[in-house]
Amino acid sequence: MSFEKITLHVAVCDNCGPDWWDDGQTEAPPSFSNPFEARATLTSDFEWRITRQIDGRFRMLCGPCAAREDCDTYGHLWKAADIDPTVPSPPRAAPIEMCRRCGKVRREDTPPIDHPESMTALLGDEQENWLALVDETLFPKEAA
Repeated sequence: MSFEKITLHVAVCDNCGPDWWDDGQTEAPPSFSNPFEARATLTSDFEWRITRQIDGRFRMLCGPCAAREDCDTYGHLWKAADIDPTVPSPPRAAPIEMCRRCGKVRREDTPPIDHPESMTALLGDEQENWLALVDETLFPKEAA
């Protein structure tokens, strides 16, 4: 019996690393016998973007990372959606849009982060004091 050394190439995204292959199963990511086969298969079957950098190295982004980079650079390509694909719920009355490239969801009933009604917006000192006064008035036992 003898042993023979076999070299396999496995793709690693320059943005998300080896985690690009998450098919929800235990199947291993695809491996290739040489880099040329890998580049051809990744771009055609997996929608990777592979570009040559100024220094001669290749920059390799998986499909989702390439789409997010495009949206960061050029903006989202919004299209109307009937349902919110991120939550299991019936169709909503408010308009829902989804980006054609990256799949991000935008709902009109959700205020943007910097909007005063946003759950993540920061309140000014005057607003914080007013809110504390309302809390003290409505919930006197909890304030003490």
